[in-house]
Amino acid sequence: KTLQEEEAILDKLVSEKAGDARFRYGPQGMEYLDPHSQTEDLGDDAIKASEYGIKNLKYLLNHLNQWVGKEDVDYTYRQTIWSQVLSQYVRYLNHVYRNVGGLYIHQRKEGDPVKFYETVPRQKQEKAFDFIYQQLFELEWLENQSVLKDMTLIGSPSTQLRAELMNALLQLPLRVHLSAQRSEEKNPFTAKEVMKRLYNKVWTPTQKRAALSRAEQEIQKAWVSNVLTSSKLIVPARPSAGFTDAASYSITLPGIQPVLDHTGCSHNTMVVNRRTHPQADGSELVSGFRYMNIQFNLVPALESQYYASLVDARRLLNSAVSSTRDKETVMNYKNLLHQINQALK
Repeated sequence: KTLQEEEAILDKLVSEKAGDARFRYGPQGMEYLDPHSQTEDLGDDAIKASEYGIKNLKYLLNHLNQWVGKEDVDYTYRQTIWSQVLSQYVRYLNHVYRNVGGLYIHQRKEGDPVKFYETVPRQKQEKAFDFIYQQLFELEWLENQSVLKDMTLIGSPSTQLRAELMNALLQLPLRVHLSAQRSEEKNPFTAKEVMKRLYNKVWTPTQKRAALSRAEQEIQKAWVSNVLTSSKLIVPARPSAGFTDAASYSITLPGIQPVLDHTGCSHNTMVVNRRTHPQADGSELVSGFRYMNIQFNLVPALESQYYASLVDARRLLNSAVSSTRDKETVMNYKNLLHQINQALK
């Protein structure tokens, strides 16, 4: 058979499986947008998979000294393993995070029974959001002192990671705006709802006048800091530890991959192309790759919503300062109020 005849047969075989998720091959380079194109994506429930993975990481840390303590006399191996545990943990968070505002991208040809893209269903986005937020309260296991006490001084990874996760959560309105614009659901998850959902979670303990835990204090500090920056009321003296540019940033702990990538800008993305391509030597490449330029110039102007959230937070904090009994919590509120007042004056 000729090259063209073989290509037609192969195209037919691929098109026959176009609607079967078991045969789906996600476009490489689209993992920031399509949660099904990520590494390690073999199932249909990133939350459950990540929960299993995190349990394994905790078990590993709890038994690390027992397993390698005698052989690793200078702690070099354990330092490496701990860094890899941290990296894998954030990878699990990424797997869930990208479901919020995500789009499933399908390779298709005319007549294939699939759409070019579909938005991640609202319910799945909400569950992913709640999972990531809950992780803000569950980071202390990373500071397993039986493992870390004899290693190089590294500060508090949970504190830094908590701040960067809050940073990532506050970038979600940008992701969700795109998916909401393209959703065919009657009630899609919107940027405004994401901001409201996050505000309510962060400030519920204050509304209840409860004494704040260390995690709750750090979460509120990270929220105020990031909202002040996102509202453009203040200009950071230097880029945030997690930012590389306005639309892409990475957690800067050792071995950590980006939490959020490439939202709201143009991208050159590799996608599989089942057609032939003329090569420089006159030959043709079959079933190769080509670049597809996808335009996502849909970044919403959210500064006014960030500003409104700050005004609401200031009103709540002013009230809480005089009606909260815990002194440490009150000092936290006064500190936050000072930052907000300086920006809004």
